[in-house]
Amino acid sequence: MIKDFSTAYWGYLPTTKQPYPANPRVNAFVGSSGHGKTTIFDGIRMVLGDTTFESKRTVAHYIHKKSNWAIVRVAFHNEPVNGVRPFERHGYRSDEVTVCCRVFKHSDGRFHKEYSVFDGAFYDINELARNPKAYKEALMTQDDYRDMLEDCLGITPAFRKLMAMNPDSVKNMVELSPSTLFQRIFELKGLKDIKDRWQTARERYEQHQITIESEEKELKEKELIVKDLQRKAKLFHEYQEELLALEQVRKTHGIIHFWELMQDMERLQFEISQERDKLNHTIDKIHRIRLEKKQFQESLDNLNAQISQLRKTETETNEKIPSLSENIGSLNVDITNLSATVNRLSQFPTQNLDELHRQYEEAKEHYHHCSYDHTQAKDTLTELHQRLHTLQSNRPVYPKYVSPFVRTLQQEGIEHLLLAEAIRIKPEFKKWQQAVEAYLGQERFRIIVSPNQFVAAKKLQETHRYTARVSEYRKMTPFLPTHDVPYPSILSVLEISEKEKVGGYLTRLHSVFLVDTVEQGHELAKKGIVSITQKGLQQDGDGAIFRDPKGLCCGTLAIQAEIENTQALLAAKTEEERALKSKFDEAETRIEGLEKEITLQQELQELPEKVTELEHLQQHFSSLNKELASLRLQQKQTADKLHHLYNLQSDHNGKLTRTNLEETSTKTDQKQINDIITSKSKYLVEKESSRQQQKEALLQLGLTDNDIDFIPQDIHSQKFKDTNGNLLTSSELFTEKTHLEQKTSFFATQYPDINEATLQNLEVSVDRVERLKLHLNELEEKRVELQKNADDALHELKGFIKSEFNEYTHEFSSFAELLQAKGKGRIIEVGENPDLWELHMSIGFDGKEPVPIDSGELSSGQKACTSLLLLLAAVNNRKEHKKIPIMFLDEPKARVDDDRGNEVGQLLQATDIQYFITHQQGESLKTVNWIDHAYHCKVCHAGKDFADPMIFQRKRM
Repeated sequence: MIKDFSTAYWGYLPTTKQPYPANPRVNAFVGSSGHGKTTIFDGIRMVLGDTTFESKRTVAHYIHKKSNWAIVRVAFHNEPVNGVRPFERHGYRSDEVTVCCRVFKHSDGRFHKEYSVFDGAFYDINELARNPKAYKEALMTQDDYRDMLEDCLGITPAFRKLMAMNPDSVKNMVELSPSTLFQRIFELKGLKDIKDRWQTARERYEQHQITIESEEKELKEKELIVKDLQRKAKLFHEYQEELLALEQVRKTHGIIHFWELMQDMERLQFEISQERDKLNHTIDKIHRIRLEKKQFQESLDNLNAQISQLRKTETETNEKIPSLSENIGSLNVDITNLSATVNRLSQFPTQNLDELHRQYEEAKEHYHHCSYDHTQAKDTLTELHQRLHTLQSNRPVYPKYVSPFVRTLQQEGIEHLLLAEAIRIKPEFKKWQQAVEAYLGQERFRIIVSPNQFVAAKKLQETHRYTARVSEYRKMTPFLPTHDVPYPSILSVLEISEKEKVGGYLTRLHSVFLVDTVEQGHELAKKGIVSITQKGLQQDGDGAIFRDPKGLCCGTLAIQAEIENTQALLAAKTEEERALKSKFDEAETRIEGLEKEITLQQELQELPEKVTELEHLQQHFSSLNKELASLRLQQKQTADKLHHLYNLQSDHNGKLTRTNLEETSTKTDQKQINDIITSKSKYLVEKESSRQQQKEALLQLGLTDNDIDFIPQDIHSQKFKDTNGNLLTSSELFTEKTHLEQKTSFFATQYPDINEATLQNLEVSVDRVERLKLHLNELEEKRVELQKNADDALHELKGFIKSEFNEYTHEFSSFAELLQAKGKGRIIEVGENPDLWELHMSIGFDGKEPVPIDSGELSSGQKACTSLLLLLAAVNNRKEHKKIPIMFLDEPKARVDDDRGNEVGQLLQATDIQYFITHQQGESLKTVNWIDHAYHCKVCHAGKDFADPMIFQRKRM
């Protein structure tokens, strides 16, 4: 139970010299709206471990503006009750226990709470705030503190939930549906543990049922596996029979194949002997042909020597003639070109070459100047075109240093706002666009970021050398407008989209005014008022200065104005570029003309040498023509001699060719015979190798060497013949063997998992199915037991709920009698699950029969009383001596008349609970005999930091 309370810097409540005492019964806070009743309510509830406040307020709302901390202090009674102190189990043995809740602003900008618990009285709360480390032994975490309150005072999480209910929720308990009302009372009565036992038993039964279903499913799967293994075992037995048949066919096929190989070898040996006789005849014929070839070759060699000598002579002559002809042709071209050059140069006059060089240097310097000016003009046009494209895409143009820094902020995940993007000129003030931006200047490119990212943004600013400001969010501060200036301020012509973030950087603009003429601004400057003209002349007490924005970027109007300015500048720069291009072309033409003139004068200086050179060339040309005629005569004579020798050579070559053809044909025959012998010999070796291999195969199939030696005799027995008495062939048996091999191979491929292990798995699976059936029987017996446990737990829960709610309806009826009313209630079981049950409550006032609590027959005042009865009946149980020790009610008689209000008050007095309530200001407390203590709250008047202390009033006895 609360003994007294006090605060420091909590809202506008002043720090009191002595704590406010609390009555163990009803304590009322009286005052009009805004006088601090809710403030003191929320403070005391916070000390009781609550974390929510009324009216959607935060803890920051309650810390006084002069401080960054606040403390609420509450003292609890700790006198012995039946020989035991409430807080003694936690080590507190004094007659009172003092708790201080300190709320302070942490370095991260968030507010934190600390609970300090003292054994005995403690009043120096200001010292606790200034030097909290000195009292660190008294610190307790919020969770540990809440556990202590629940353990010592019975303040449970359900009570805190009730304590945090807003007034409307408390007053509208009658509006809850029967099912919701049942759940609300269920929570307040604390029946969760027995419900948990039922839910645990039900969950165990449901989980066991899932286990049975799972094993039944597994049994079906295992039975299918046994059936499949039985089918595979049958296939495996058939496969073993086919293997035995295959082994017998392989033996018969091997014996017949061995016999066929022996027959093939005898035939090959006879054929090789015949081919060797043909080979000896062919070798004799080749010796005769080679003697004839030798005679023809000697005669041909003599002719070839003569032809070789003549061809050498012919080659030398032929090589000289083209070379000489080429020299003559080349010389003729040189003579023609040189003659033309001499004739051309003779037509031009001679000029001063030094003067031409001087003019050329002057022209070249002029050309470089024209080229530089034209390049600069083209670069300017390119920049203007790019600027116009950006503006026409509805994007402002910023200085070059802005965009890279903005991109870096985006890449680093720093939320930011460019001041220029948050403001724009109102359309009706379009003419002031340039003046406003001229005054703002570099301020337009201020970057605004959230406080928690400010340091990171400044580090990036230092790296990028960003020359505009980088700042935190700043709200617009209030200002007193200037009413005696007949001109608009810069702030008045702006639309600001993010006032909560950038407004604080624009507030100063309310004192800078926009004028049309210099004279108007001059008059304002005399009064100490700052102004700027449309063209950008700023005037103030320090003189005048012209401001140039160097590009507009604030808002849609700025983009449109920049488009117009850029288009006009682009037109002017285009004309300027054309004029510079014309000058550049003229300078280029001048240089080309001088270069040609200098080259011509240099050639005129060499004219006498060219004339002499022409005469020497003409003499040499005549000498070469005579030499060429002599070589062509020698060429003809050599060609005639070669023609005769070629005819003789052709005749000898023909005879030699025929002899070579005969030799080649005979060698071909020889090679063919050799190939046949080689092939048959090789085939014979292969047959021998095959016979040896087949013998090895027969030995592996179980035959002995003696069996193999007698194959020529045994081969004619009946077992190696068909039904017609004909000897079987290996190809016939191969077909049968292949068929059996395919069948056995198909089995191995199609059923790779069927083998001896299959038979073992079948036996194991049959045993596993039997064991699963036995286990299912055991699980079914366990299921019956778990179902009974769940049914017993449900029966116990239902009985407990009925007992508790019967007691609840009895409490409700008893409280109603205190109001001269009749109350009753009952539980309706909707289904087996208590979560779906409903609580139906009825009440009748003024002698009337009870009606449902949400009935339209009850007045609003009666409903308010009934809502309070519903809660009090839940938290008070006189039979079990259980009660919630503390209760908070906001104007419990606000909706009832005086008589009914006094009845409600008497009800509060009868419950043996410590109440903290609010009460109407206008009613005299002299007529209210159920309020023990009253605290008159005072409003904080304008110009003061704190309200006056609350006036404490005790009920007169």
